[in-house]
Amino acid sequence: MTDPRPTIPDDELQQLFAYHDGELAADDAKALEARLRQSPELARELEALRIAEDGLRRGFEGVGDVAITPEVDVLRVHPFRPLPMRAILALAAAIVVLGVAWVAVQSGVGGGRALQVAQMARVLDGDFEPDVVCDTPEKFLDYTVDRFGVPITADFATPVALIGWTSLDDGYLSAAAAGEHTRVLLARADAGERVIVVFRPAGHLAIEETMASDLHRHTRTIRGIAIDEISTLDAPVVLPLLGEG
Repeated sequence: MTDPRPTIPDDELQQLFAYHDGELAADDAKALEARLRQSPELARELEALRIAEDGLRRGFEGVGDVAITPEVDVLRVHPFRPLPMRAILALAAAIVVLGVAWVAVQSGVGGGRALQVAQMARVLDGDFEPDVVCDTPEKFLDYTVDRFGVPITADFATPVALIGWTSLDDGYLSAAAAGEHTRVLLARADAGERVIVVFRPAGHLAIEETMASDLHRHTRTIRGIAIDEISTLDAPVVLPLLGEG
């Protein structure tokens, strides 16, 4: 649907901003006031600026209760404006950006954002290549201390292959949501089945309770680190291999 209101030229809008902020030269202000008397559309645009400013000053409350009519007395200018309209609008934009950032942060912590089944499936079906190889108990222990601040041991003397560690922020989940302390251990069961084990600080990133029909989730916690094993297997194969260092 197109906007039925006439388009006001940019230079005239700039003059409205300057007039609204009391920054327009006296001669230019008089000329603009004459045009405002003759143009209801221009008058409404000026009043809209005033309403926007008033609404922002009231914390965005009650803006919709003010009617804009062509009969507005455009010459009744408030004598004191502590902030120019440009600064007001810039502040409003900053508030919006900060609000979006806050939502993004909140969505990644405290269980506000859940790892979805599709994300788990992508990890299981992907290249399955680790960022960090852990092929000895010593490397595994050192990695968990460095990454999580908790010594976690793993038994390598089994048919289960602990391939290595990867992240969830490389095409699976944004770094802001997953966080640097959320990591995935890639493993293969003795029959070659792929297994992923998500390590995260408890309460940091929720994993949805309802998994796909062909995926199963098994969970345990070691010294504040939540560990979720996900695979097509009915029973966990990696969790029993883990212990406190």
